[in-house]
Amino acid sequence: MKEFEIQKGYETPFRVESFLPSEQREWILQREKAEQGVILLAEDREDEVMLLRRAFAEAGFLNPLQVVPNGEEAIHYLEGEGKFANRHEYPLPALVLLDLKMPRKDGFEVLQWIRQQPGLSTLRVVVLTASDAIRDVNRAYQLGANSFLVKPVDFPHFVEMTQALKGHWIWTSEEPETARPSPATVAEAANVDHGSMLSRPSFAEMLNAEG
Repeated sequence: MKEFEIQKGYETPFRVESFLPSEQREWILQREKAEQGVILLAEDREDEVMLLRRAFAEAGFLNPLQVVPNGEEAIHYLEGEGKFANRHEYPLPALVLLDLKMPRKDGFEVLQWIRQQPGLSTLRVVVLTASDAIRDVNRAYQLGANSFLVKPVDFPHFVEMTQALKGHWIWTSEEPETARPSPATVAEAANVDHGSMLSRPSFAEMLNAEG
């Protein structure tokens, strides 16, 4: 059996045959990454990140997943600033999964910023949040969200939602052309009423319910 190595730097690792020359391994990794399309998840709760990773695995959603814990880092990632300057390690995403209630900058501010950047105006953004408040739904679409999804309350439905994401946004949708935005000043955070939030079980409770 051939030996494999895990490529670090991605939440979803690639497996590359270790006996290949390093230049060839890198070329294969970049080709697979380009073909699959990176997904950027902006989510501040680690249990939600773990849940989504497991749902991705269950649904066979193998696209590389990059995670940022707040809206400010989401913007830095898309700008290619600071630690995200290396586009080989942190490529522009094909799809953004965006939570609304995050520290530093919330999802609305991130979405508004994205749609103000000429190079990112066509980037596909799916709001994925626990809020079902109609004012949040309306505002997200007004700011340019492509879709608004309420986080499921159990793991099997989380997997179903992930399968739908894979089928619609990755397989059947043509990826728009995006470009790295020029440096821009981002407005200070505004207070946003996120409305009512769904009462959702914890990650552990979901897994226990599944069992």
